[in-house]
Amino acid sequence: MVTEGYATPDWEVVDYQMYCLDPEVIDRQTNTGLLLRGPKPQHLEKGKYFVCIGAAQTFGRFCEKPYPTLLQERLNVVTLNLGYGGAGPSFFSKDNDRLLKYINNARFAIIQVMSGRSESNSLFESRGLGFYTRISDGTSIGCDDAFRELLKENDRDYIKKIVAETRHNWVNNYKELLEKITIPKILFWFSVRKPHYREKYDDVSSLFGNFPN
Repeated sequence: MVTEGYATPDWEVVDYQMYCLDPEVIDRQTNTGLLLRGPKPQHLEKGKYFVCIGAAQTFGRFCEKPYPTLLQERLNVVTLNLGYGGAGPSFFSKDNDRLLKYINNARFAIIQVMSGRSESNSLFESRGLGFYTRISDGTSIGCDDAFRELLKENDRDYIKKIVAETRHNWVNNYKELLEKITIPKILFWFSVRKPHYREKYDDVSSLFGNFPN
């Protein structure tokens, strides 16, 4: 589910106050103006705000006050919340020079360690979110279904190969994103799973682990 999609099912829980930051900042999934969680900052003066980059955890689904807002209140500094449901590093680093300008005009950036399921591999192409296009036939498929299919139809060695390939792409895209962000950066691990873990291939839940992964 993409970020603007949260607003419809969650409206009884919280109003995300969705807004378009800039019509020239394009959502790579929809090719329309990128919608972000509000409230919309009134002033984004260079060096006078900080930016938070991440997925649903940064967006703050079901939270009245996501962590960027809590920090804004604590620091008394304006925040730009760039959290986007299902996003990975390539969502922010690819074809988004206008967005990178907003990022690099900030005082500093907090960058969530986002999910690896957002990355492409030799079987599935992703635009930086957890929605794939199957390369063999052009079919659209969600990441959970894609990896469920992979686990069901292939042996352990092949599965490990695709997982390693996906992780390799994820690392490279993170390096690219971090190199493009020229302001001070804080890397934020936001997960119940520790950075060092043992891979499991029993099913999709054990492979992905708890969000984020």
